[in-house]
Amino acid sequence: MKPIGNPLFKYPVIEDDSTALEPTLLTDSVEWQPLSNIKESGLVNVDRSLGGLWRRTSLGGKITVFFYIDEQSQSDVDRSLRSLLRSTPSHLMELRVIRNNSNIDLGLIQHIRGKKVYDVDYDGKYQAMYAAFHYHDKIETPYAIWMDASAELINDNWLNLLATVIVKQNPDVAAYGFKMKHSLNYQGSHRFPDWISKARWYTGRPIRDDRSGTAGAGDTVHYCKDWFFVLLTKAIYDCDIPDIRLVDSAGDVVIGEQLYQNRYRIMSFNNRREFVDNSDSRSRVDYPWV
Repeated sequence: MKPIGNPLFKYPVIEDDSTALEPTLLTDSVEWQPLSNIKESGLVNVDRSLGGLWRRTSLGGKITVFFYIDEQSQSDVDRSLRSLLRSTPSHLMELRVIRNNSNIDLGLIQHIRGKKVYDVDYDGKYQAMYAAFHYHDKIETPYAIWMDASAELINDNWLNLLATVIVKQNPDVAAYGFKMKHSLNYQGSHRFPDWISKARWYTGRPIRDDRSGTAGAGDTVHYCKDWFFVLLTKAIYDCDIPDIRLVDSAGDVVIGEQLYQNRYRIMSFNNRREFVDNSDSRSRVDYPWV
């Protein structure tokens, strides 16, 4: 497929009538500080300036937030933006808003200094994501967040808790979010290994065996749900995230494999939706390898 040549290049829409199986919620296998311990340590209900944690060298003092709008209503966008602005101090956030074929009003953020708004014309979310990560302004913070306008931050201490989790991890943990697993054991998914083998980020690492969690002749991909997730910026560029062939579906699964192929790991964050909720009821997924 022809690569994106500029930020407004549009792929043809992939027509696919296949029906996906429901994904499975994944409990985390990476050791980390339990939330109960975090609460006991006094990091809940702390000063929302959050200055101390985010001044850590590994966190860089700020985080880049990509706020994505496509088909959401004005009320949904406003609710999502209000939750972000209420819970995230502006001095800790590089805000980048992506309006994809949308005329949604952004009056709520007119006072935010340094914000960037990209009005783009793509057939799908992952085309817009690729351009945002690779063709617009370079990401200067160590971590970046992708947040759909259907998501709502429901815990005002979420950023503090996220920082607390990140600083306790090994350097190979590169993604945080609602962690899931995708099984290749259904019709058409046997083509997934061949599909990823044609990607420029593919390293030849065998698909993981979910029974052992290790590489092997396996059938499982671990990933974060795509309406809200956090990525190590270095991993975005190391893994060429997202796959340039994606349009509007299955990108979260593919990003999970991109990370795995390049020996990065994923950490559960928000698996009980205790920090971020999502109002998007769309459940259909068309996998490009089926």
